[in-house]
Amino acid sequence: MDQKRDNITLKTALQGIHRRQRFVSTINILIVSLYIGLGWLLLLHLADGIFMLPSYIRQASSYVTLAALPGLAIYLLITSLRQPDHRKTAANIENVLPELKQEISTAVQFGLGEESRENYSRQLIADLIQRAEEKLKVIRGGSFLPVRALPFGKLAVYILISLTLISLIKPAELGISLERFIHPDGVIGNWEGIEINPGDARVARGSEIRVDVANPGRTSGRIEWRGAANGSAPMTITNGKLEAGIKAIDSSLAYRIVLGRRQSRFYRIDCYTPLLLSDIRIKITPPRYTGFQIRQTENQGDITAIRGSRVYISAVSTLPLEEAGLTFDRSGQKDVAITEGRQLSASFYVGKDENYRLWGRTTQGDTFVNPAEYRITCLEDEPPVIEITSPEGEVLLGEDMKVSLTGLASDDLGLSAVRLGYISRDREQRQDINRWQKCLAAAAVEYVWEVGRLDVLPGDSVAYWLEALDNDAVSGPKTGRSRVQMIRVPTIEDIYRSLATADSAAIEEIGRAEQARSQLNQEIDKLAQSLKESRKIDWQQQAAAEQVLKKQQELADRLEKAMEQASEDLAQRENKWSFDQETMEKLAQLRELFDQVATDKMRQDMERLRQALDKLDKQEVSRALDNLKLSQEDFNRQLDQTMELLKELQRERQMEKLDRQLQDLTQRQKDLKDRTEERPDHDQNQRLSAQQKGLAEDLKKISGEMQELARELKEPNREASQKLSESADRLQQKQTGRKMEKASQSLSQNENSQAADLQKQVLSELSMVSSGMQSARSSMRQAKNKAAAKAVRQRARDLLDLSRQQESLNQIGTDAAADRNDLANQQQIIRRQAERIRQELDNMARNNMLLSPRSQQMMQEASRQMDQAAQAHSEGRGDQAQKGGQKALAALNGAAISLMESSSGQGGGSGDMMQDLAGLSGQQQSINEGTSSTLPLPQEGGGQMSQQARSQMSRLAARQEAVRQGMEEFNQKYGGRRDKTGRMDDLVEEMKQVIEDLKKQQVSRQTIERQEKILTRMLDAQQSLKERDFSKQRQAESGRLPENGYLPPRTDKGKWTPQGLPAWKNWRQEYYPLEYKEILEEYFRSLGQ
Repeated sequence: MDQKRDNITLKTALQGIHRRQRFVSTINILIVSLYIGLGWLLLLHLADGIFMLPSYIRQASSYVTLAALPGLAIYLLITSLRQPDHRKTAANIENVLPELKQEISTAVQFGLGEESRENYSRQLIADLIQRAEEKLKVIRGGSFLPVRALPFGKLAVYILISLTLISLIKPAELGISLERFIHPDGVIGNWEGIEINPGDARVARGSEIRVDVANPGRTSGRIEWRGAANGSAPMTITNGKLEAGIKAIDSSLAYRIVLGRRQSRFYRIDCYTPLLLSDIRIKITPPRYTGFQIRQTENQGDITAIRGSRVYISAVSTLPLEEAGLTFDRSGQKDVAITEGRQLSASFYVGKDENYRLWGRTTQGDTFVNPAEYRITCLEDEPPVIEITSPEGEVLLGEDMKVSLTGLASDDLGLSAVRLGYISRDREQRQDINRWQKCLAAAAVEYVWEVGRLDVLPGDSVAYWLEALDNDAVSGPKTGRSRVQMIRVPTIEDIYRSLATADSAAIEEIGRAEQARSQLNQEIDKLAQSLKESRKIDWQQQAAAEQVLKKQQELADRLEKAMEQASEDLAQRENKWSFDQETMEKLAQLRELFDQVATDKMRQDMERLRQALDKLDKQEVSRALDNLKLSQEDFNRQLDQTMELLKELQRERQMEKLDRQLQDLTQRQKDLKDRTEERPDHDQNQRLSAQQKGLAEDLKKISGEMQELARELKEPNREASQKLSESADRLQQKQTGRKMEKASQSLSQNENSQAADLQKQVLSELSMVSSGMQSARSSMRQAKNKAAAKAVRQRARDLLDLSRQQESLNQIGTDAAADRNDLANQQQIIRRQAERIRQELDNMARNNMLLSPRSQQMMQEASRQMDQAAQAHSEGRGDQAQKGGQKALAALNGAAISLMESSSGQGGGSGDMMQDLAGLSGQQQSINEGTSSTLPLPQEGGGQMSQQARSQMSRLAARQEAVRQGMEEFNQKYGGRRDKTGRMDDLVEEMKQVIEDLKKQQVSRQTIERQEKILTRMLDAQQSLKERDFSKQRQAESGRLPENGYLPPRTDKGKWTPQGLPAWKNWRQEYYPLEYKEILEEYFRSLGQ
C-alpha cells in the first residue's frame, strides 16, 4: 500500500515537472519564432527596398510566412496534447541535473515501469522512489527549466535592432512593404493625381500601343504586361511624361505601371482583328496654265505635284465604316465621303509640303491598324529669271536720248510678260515691253527705250532694270528681276571725258612700246650687219633672227589689239554724239591710222624672213631683213603719227569741251537772269541763289581747265595758248566768279535788282571770254593748216631723196657685173618707200588737203614702173629694167613738182578760210537737224511744252549764238576777200532771227527754211573757195602718157632732159616758193646741172 502511494507521489511529481517543462518549452518556442519572424520580415522589407523583388518572389515569401504560423500552432497543440513520458521526463531531469544521474530514471524504471523487479527488493525500490521524490521536491522550475530570452545570443539581438533602425528611417516604406507582400499583384501606393493613358484599350492585332503616365513624380518607371506572353519595358520621360510602348500585340493582355515600389492596377487591352485599306487610287490634276497632263497612281500614297494641283483619292476598307477622314499634319482634318459602307473618296488642293494619312472607325470602334503616313511634296512654280545682256555697266546717253536694251528671260512653266522698271527723280515706275498670249519658256528681249521722255536733264541719273512675270494662275504671277544698272544724262564734261578714254589706252600702249620698238630696231641693224660680215648663216644668227621675229610678232599683236579697241571705242562715240566738223574729220583720220598700224605687208615680210631662215640662204635672209626693217620703219612712223594725232585731237577736244561748257554756262546764266527779273517770291529766290552759286563753281572749274590747257598748248601752239590764257586771266581780272557769288547773296536777300545788274555784267564778261575762246580755236586751226603745208613740203623732200636713190640704182644697173637679184631687191625697197609716201599722200587728200590729183597719178605710175623694173632685174632683162627705172625716176620728179604746186596753193590762205567755213557749216548743219527734230513740238497737258523740249530749245539757241559769233569773226578776219566767198554779212542777221525764235520757243516752218538758207549760203561759199583753189592758174591735170610710158616736158632747145625736168634756165623762170627753189637748186647741183 505504501509502495503504491509512493508510486503515485512520484508520478504526480513527474507530471508537475512535465507540465512545467511543456509551458517553458512553449514560451521558448514562441520567443524563437518571434526572433525568426521579425528578422524574416525585416530582411524581406530591406531586400524589396533594395532589389524591388518581383511579385512572384514576394508572393512566395508571403506564402512561406503565412504557412509558418499554423505550423507553429499545430506543433504547440500537438505538444500540449501529448501524454507525459515519465522516463523521458526523468532523462531530461538527469540531463539538466547531472547529480541526479540514475536516481530518478531508476526510480521511474522500477517504481513505475514494467521491468522485472526480481533482482531488487521491494524495500530498495521503495527507498529509491522515496529518495527520488525528495529530490524532485527540492528541484526549482526556474533553474531546471529556464525561459530563454536570448535564444540566439546577443549578436542576434544587435542585428535585429540594426535592421529595425534601418527600416525606421523611412517608416512609410514599411506600410508599402506590407502591401507589396500581402497583395503582390494589387495596387500599391497612392495613385491619386497620376493619369495613365490610354488605360483600358482596344487595339488591332499586330499593332502597337503607347502608354504614357502624366504627373508621375519620377523620371523613370516600368511597364509590365501579362497575357499570352509576359514582359516588361522601361519607361522614358518625354515632355514631363513617362512613355513606353508594347509592340506587336497579338492577343489580349493586361498591363500595369510600376513606379519604384508603387504599382498601378492592371489595365485591360483587348485585341481584335484589324481594319485595313486596299485599292488606293490617286489622280492628280495640275493647274491648267502649266500644260501638264493628268497623272494617276495605284497603291502609292505619296504625292508629288505642283502647287494648286487638285488631288482625288479613293480607297476600299475591309470592314464597313461609320466615319472616316483625312488627317494632315499641317492643315488639320478633312472629311472623307463613305459610299456603300466601304468605299472612301476625297479631294484636296496641294498647297504645301506636309504628311497625311487616312483614318476610319467602325461601329465597334475599330480603327485602321498602323495607318500609313504618306508624303505630299509641293513643287513650286519658280520665279522667272531675266538678265540684261546689253548694255553693260553705266550708260551715257547719246544725243538721240535712246538706249537699246537687250536681255534674256526664261521660266520653268512659261513667261507672260516682260516690263521695264526704273527710278527717275526718286519715283519708281514700270512700263510693259512684251506681253504674250502664248506663254514662252524663254524669250529674247529687245527694246529701244526713249529716255528723253522722262524729262531728264544733263547730270541726272536713272536706275533701271528688267522684270519678267510668269504665268502662275494659282498664287499670282511671280516676278524675276535683273540687276540694277544706271543711265546717266551726260554733261558736256562727261561726253568729252568719255571720248578721251577711247584713245587713252592707245596712247599708253604706244608709250610703253616705244622702248621695245627702239630695242627691236637695234637688234635688226645688228643682225643685218652680222650677216654682211659672215660668209654663211650660223646657228647663233639663226637664233637671233628667230628671236627678232618673235619680238616683232608680240609687239605687233599687242599694239594691233590696242589700236583695234581704240578704233572701236572711237566709232561707238562718234555714233553716239555729234561734234563739230573738224573734230569729226579728225576722228575719222585717227580711226584710219588705227586700222593701218601693223599692216599686212609687215606680216608678209616677217613670213618671208621665216622662209629664208628655213632655207639658210644668206642673201635671201639679208634681203628679208632689209624688207622687214623697212616695214618696221613704216610701222614706227605710223605709230608716231598716230601718237601725234592723238595728242592733237585731245587738245582740240579739250578746247571744244571748254567752248561748249562756256556756251552752256552762258545760256544758263542768261536763263537765270531772266527768272531773276521776273521778281519771284522768297522761296524761289532761295532756289535761284543756289543755282547762281552752282554756276559760280562751274565757272571756277572751267577757268582752271582753261589755264591748264593753256599750259599744255604753250609748246605746240604758243599763239593759241596765249589767247586762251588771256581769256582765263580776264575772268580773274574782272572777278566774274566773285560777281556771281555776290549775285547769289543778293538773291538770298531778295535784292533782285542788284542781282540782275551783276548778272548782266557776268553775261557781258562771259561773252568776251567766249570770243577769246573762239579766237584761240581759230589759232589752232591756222597752226594745223601750217603743219599740213609743212607735211606736204616734207613729202616733197622725201620724193626728191627717193629719186636720188632711184637714179643711183639706175646707174648701178648699167654695170653688167652687178647682181641682178640684189638689184631687184633694191628696186623693191625703193618701191616700198614710194608706196609709203603714196599712202601718206592719200591720207592727206582724204583730210581735205588741197593736193593735186596729178601727184597721186605720178606716184601710181612710179610704183608700176618700179615693179616692172624689179621683175626685169630678177629675169636678167637689163635693158627693160633700165627703161622702167628711168620712167620711175621721171614719175617721182613729176610727183614732187605737183606737191610743190599744191603746197604753194595752200600757202595762199584759202585753206584757212575753207577750214573755218567748213567748221561753221558743220555746226550749222547739226543745229538744223536738232531744230527739225522739234517739229512737231512735244506737248504736255494739252499745250504746255515739255521740259525736255524747252531744254532742247535753250541748247539750240546757245549753239546758234556760238555760230553767229563765229560768223562775225569770220567776216572780220576775211572781210577783204569777198571776191572768194561773196558777201556773208547778211547771214549774221538771219542767224539773229533764228536765235530769237529759239529763245521764244516759237519754232515754225519759216524758222527751218531760214536755217536751210543759211547753210546753203555757207556751202556755196565753201564750194567757191574750192573752185578758185583749182583754177587755171594752179590747175593739176591727169598725166596723159604715151603708149611706151611717161615722157618729160620739152625744153626750149627741144631736147629731153634725162631727169624729166625743165632745163636749168627754164625751171628758174617758173614760179616756186623760196623754200622749194632752195631744194631744187640743191637737187640739180647734185646732178651736175
